[in-house]
Amino acid sequence: FVVRSVQRDRERNVDALSELGDRGNEARGRNGDFPFRETKRVLVDDSLFTGPLTGPEWKPGYVGSGDVARVMALSVDGGRVQPGQAPRVADPALAAGRALASMLRTSAAVAVSVGRGRAAPGAAQLGVVLSPRIPVLVEQMLERSDNDLAEALGRQVALARGLPPSFAGGAQAVAAVLAELAVPGVSGGVDLQDGSGLSRNDRVRPAAVAALLVRAASSERLRPLLTGLPVAGFDGTLAERFRSPATLPAAGIVRAKTGTLEGVSALAGLVRTRDGRLLAFDLTADGVALGATWGAEAALDALAAALASCGCS
Repeated sequence: FVVRSVQRDRERNVDALSELGDRGNEARGRNGDFPFRETKRVLVDDSLFTGPLTGPEWKPGYVGSGDVARVMALSVDGGRVQPGQAPRVADPALAAGRALASMLRTSAAVAVSVGRGRAAPGAAQLGVVLSPRIPVLVEQMLERSDNDLAEALGRQVALARGLPPSFAGGAQAVAAVLAELAVPGVSGGVDLQDGSGLSRNDRVRPAAVAALLVRAASSERLRPLLTGLPVAGFDGTLAERFRSPATLPAAGIVRAKTGTLEGVSALAGLVRTRDGRLLAFDLTADGVALGATWGAEAALDALAAALASCGCS
């Protein structure tokens, strides 16, 4: 259960955490349906995910710097201390429980304890909130380059495949899906250890990414991989890019996912050329010097803009 407290669900126009709190308060207010008037304890069950909370070969500073939270099956706002800010809490699941408890609390004089636990067999369901559909979550993950959502989606793939919802299980499940797609050029070109791409052990060939984009363009099932790509100069992680005189003509024409790690910058997506052809591309800069990320991104943007302006026959 991964929710956001302030950013509303684009598909259903609801605030998931507030809605869940409302459901609990409604249940408490119905005579005979709730045995007590005050909420005194909230238990969180984050047992769905298994294994380590941080990925293999993640830099120790990733959580502290706010790049990603510890991966748990329950979180609010990506485990952030404050929505929209980078710092993360130490325990996203318990923080989510405290956030819900604050919405169920009716009196400042009543202390609400929060801990881990499971519902007793036969316990009444007080409220339920459904997430957006998986395709919508994929679009949101791509647009924002959301590492937390990427890890959660990887575990959902593992669950759908009957594998452990862990880093290892998610990586195994993704590999199985890629093998089934049988896209030429992808076999041996993708070796993932996590869902977010933060692991230094991840290996992805640019040609494999481009081949997957080509397949997505002809597959209704894979279409969210394209519709979720940020639009150059307009939204997501490309909202503030493609603003220079050399790249501005490509704004609104390039759609691409960004990727940035220490020493690596990448841009992969689609572009429509001057003569109307639709091209898939993956531009990756390796060996980027410390402090030179901005320059690498500017170079990648210029290359993408050059593709947009060419007559690539």
